Order: sequence, then C-alpha cells, then structure tokens
Amino acid sequence: MLTDTAFEKLYQSGNDASSTSNVISSISWVPKGAFKLIPTILADSMTEPPKDPKEQQDDDDEDNEMEDSEMNDDEQVEEEETSKIGGLEEISLEELLYKSVGGKNLTMYENNEQDPYLKGRGLSDSSEEEDFELKATDLPLVAIHNEEDGLTTLQVWIYEQEEDNLFMHHDLLLGNYGLCTHWLNLSSISQPSNCIAIGTFEPQIEIWDLDIVDPIEPVMILGNETDSKKKKSQSMGHKGAILSMSFRSSDSKLASGSDDKSIVIWDLSNQKPFYQVKGAGASPIQSVQFHHTEQNILLACPISDHVCKVFDAKQQNSKPKSFNLQKFNNVFPDIESAIWNPNNPYEFVCAQDNGFITCFDIRNEKTPVYNINAHSGASCSSISFSNLKSNLMASVGSDSCVRLWNTKTSTPELVYTKNVKKSMSDIYSCAFAPSTLNDDIILAYGGSGGNLSVLNISLLTSQSYN
Repeated sequence: MLTDTAFEKLYQSGNDASSTSNVISSISWVPKGAFKLIPTILADSMTEPPKDPKEQQDDDDEDNEMEDSEMNDDEQVEEEETSKIGGLEEISLEELLYKSVGGKNLTMYENNEQDPYLKGRGLSDSSEEEDFELKATDLPLVAIHNEEDGLTTLQVWIYEQEEDNLFMHHDLLLGNYGLCTHWLNLSSISQPSNCIAIGTFEPQIEIWDLDIVDPIEPVMILGNETDSKKKKSQSMGHKGAILSMSFRSSDSKLASGSDDKSIVIWDLSNQKPFYQVKGAGASPIQSVQFHHTEQNILLACPISDHVCKVFDAKQQNSKPKSFNLQKFNNVFPDIESAIWNPNNPYEFVCAQDNGFITCFDIRNEKTPVYNINAHSGASCSSISFSNLKSNLMASVGSDSCVRLWNTKTSTPELVYTKNVKKSMSDIYSCAFAPSTLNDDIILAYGGSGGNLSVLNISLLTSQSYN
C-alpha cells in the first residue's frame, strides 16, 4: 500500500490526487476461474439495460392509455378520419408481423444467440464479445491506478501464465483517489460472486461487480456521506478515508480501518455496520486483517502508534493485546502493512517505514520472534505470503527492490532480490496469486510510474532462487 510518507504528503495537500505522482496504490488477485469467461457488456453506460419484452409491452400499453386519456375530443375525431388511407386500414408493425405468420404467436429473445433460427449465422455483436472473452487459464488481477491528472481508474489485468504475458483487459473510471482494494465472493448473500471492494479518501466503501464491463453503479456502497457543512454523519461508520480492508467469508463480514482511527466490521447482508471500535488507535488504522482460521481474531495496526493490536471481535469493548515495535537509531518506526503468517497460526508480521520486518507471536507480547532489516535505508511498504509454497514471503519497498524470503528458519533467509528501478522507483504493493496453473508461484507488484509487473518465480533458475 502507499507508504506513510506518501499518504501524509497526499493527505496534507487537501486530498488532491493530482498533487502526487502517477502510482499503482493497491493490487488484488482474483482467484482463477472466478471471472465469467464472457463478461456482461453494457452497450451504453448512460442507458438502462433492455427490459423483458413482456414488461416493455405492459409499459407501452400503460403509456398508450395515458396518451388516449389526454387527447381531447377534436383530436380523437381527427384520428378517426385519418385512420384509413386510400381505403386501406393503417395497422401497427406488430399487427403486420402477427398476420404474416398466419396468426401464430411470435417468440421474442433477448439476443440473437438465444434464437435457434439464428445460431451459428454470424452474430453482429460477436466481435465485441470476443474482445472481452477470457480463457479458463487466465489469471485476473485488479489494480488501482491514480494518475497525475487526478483521474483514478480501476484496472482489470490478465496474466496469461503459459505465455508469461500481462495485459490490461479493461478499466473503470472512479470518482475518488483509490487507497485499497479487496476481492469478495458474495454469492452466499445472493449477491455477485466476483466483486471488488474499494477504499478511497471518502468515508464510504464501494463494491463493484467485476463481471460487468463499464457498470453504471456499484453493487453497494457501505457508509453514508458526511455533510461537511452540517458535520453530520451516521452514528456508526467511518468519517475519514478508508485505508485497509479484510473479508471474513464465513459470514460475509468486511472489516475496514480508517483515517478516523476507528475499525468497522460491516455486515454485507444488510450493508450496515455490525461492530465498531472507535479510537482503536491514536493514529489512522493503516492495516486490518482477520485471522485465517480463528476468524473472530482481528489484527489492527495504527500508522504511528508504534504498536500492533490484536482484538477479539466477539467481545465488545475487549482490551486488545499490544505488541510494541523497537526503536532504530532512537526513532520509532511507522507501520506500513501487517499480515498473519499462514504457516503459523500464532504469528503475524509487520512492515515498517525504516525498512524492517518484525514478527510477533501472539502468546508473547514482550519479545518479537525476529526483527530483520529487509530494505536497508528505505521503507518496506508491503509484504505477502504465498499459500502455494510454505514459508515463502515477499517484500517490496521504496528502494525499488522485490525480495523473497525463506521464513522456515528462526531468522528469515534472503533467497532472491530483483531491482526494478528502471520501471518504478517506489513499490507500494505486492501480492502472491492465490491459484495458478501447476501451482506455479507468481507475484504481482506495482508502484510509482503507474507500473504493474508480474514475476513468475517458478521460471527462475535454481541459481537465482531455491
């Protein structure tokens, strides 16, 4: 995610997106197979989707009845006099079609492909569908691109693993500077199964259906707008920018951390706050994450409190466990991101702006498991664990470096480094693909310059990675 320094610079500039450089601020993989192979394409985002023919006919009948009732007597007489032209009765197109098929009922279809008489005859709109058609082997990736001119887009990228090729499939213009993303499957609450949640400088969370190209509006918006003049907002919910999110799939709950120093757990079934921790920290909540097995346990890290906190979300107003960071050169670090270790249910790791990565065991609040200088002289902005290869951790930072670590040993061992300074001077986000062909290990990372890259670690030689 955006480093603390980059975030503060942007926030102090009045949330003006054009004041910061061209960046990829957040990335999220979409599980392989989650996308529809042929997404829904709206012909014109300013028009409504076509109605069912029966509903359209009912609407037309109602409109005709209203028009007839508004006509005055003179207009009715004039219509009767002109209803016959040259002795021939004027009939509608529907009546003409009805008579042309010998009085048989017509069957209408939403598109040509559903019409059995037109199948395989070359559909006029097939070329556009082919442009957006996906393959079952494609690996989709979503990124937030904040441009220099103040525009923010949600980009959908496709990584073709067999060809080692990355390309942008389509994008969507957003209304606010994007800060964080999280993929969601909402099928359990009768919502789309392929969604993306987006946090911005606004106190709301937008959730979009990724299976629709150029959608008109989000599937849902969590939170109410704050009236800056009246200073009124909902009693529960955020009042500041959304900095981080985590999804609990077992009961469709979404946790969010905010610049307003609070944590909200949203019930997506009714789109309302379920639980809120106000004053979760003395500074903005930079990172939140549900535990991967004990899903009532929530990790939360304020940016500049120099402490990570672990909450029990089942207990209202429970006192969290606190894990203090260590000084470096007599200066406390700020937290950039924090995640649970999927290889050890008791451990979590946090990345800091002084380049260190610290690991804690929740059974020991006093002493960290390890504290390594992962990106010396730079900020470590993001970390990720692979769920396809045990004990493999990736880190990225403002030193333009992507690093891979073996965390099986008591102190992580550096096994690979890649410098990408030519394409991006600062790397803000990284993430391992959750599912791939042949369980290959694939890492995506993005940052300054609006650049996004994918590293297929399985293609590296044994000399550079083992």
